[in-house]
Amino acid sequence: MDSSYFLTQALAVLGTITGIIGCVLGILNYLYDRPKVVVKLIWDMEPSGNTTLDKNQLYACITVANIGRRSTFISHAAIKLPEKNSYGIIPEGLGDEKLAEGDPPKHYYVKQNGLEKYSKDWHKIRACVTDSAGKLFYSKPTSKCPSWAITKKDGS
Repeated sequence: MDSSYFLTQALAVLGTITGIIGCVLGILNYLYDRPKVVVKLIWDMEPSGNTTLDKNQLYACITVANIGRRSTFISHAAIKLPEKNSYGIIPEGLGDEKLAEGDPPKHYYVKQNGLEKYSKDWHKIRACVTDSAGKLFYSKPTSKCPSWAITKKDGS
């Protein structure tokens, strides 16, 4: 066997290794280079300062942030209610809003009055955001019971 055979085999092995490395790096880049939307739901927020919100009411605050590298457009924000396939749309959350890497989070406020009927299932309520591609992002369950879900022991 001559040296050209060994050179051919070495180049074939080198090509295989670099091909596999390139494929792995391409997959990792694809997974890293996409939008990652984080949604948080916080209950019992009181408006303060110069705001158009009613200062005599409590609000749920939905915070939406893109921690990924690729921009995304938020199509609408809603509250996912405990009833099957039931959502409460937030009018201020309608319309495409761009969320790019490093942009400040978007905030949406929901009046809490009227949610008392869900007091037994308050822990099932989630904030939900849909992007322009139709992908849904949900908030994690909240651990703090909202004021409207607390039932008094004396029945009043």
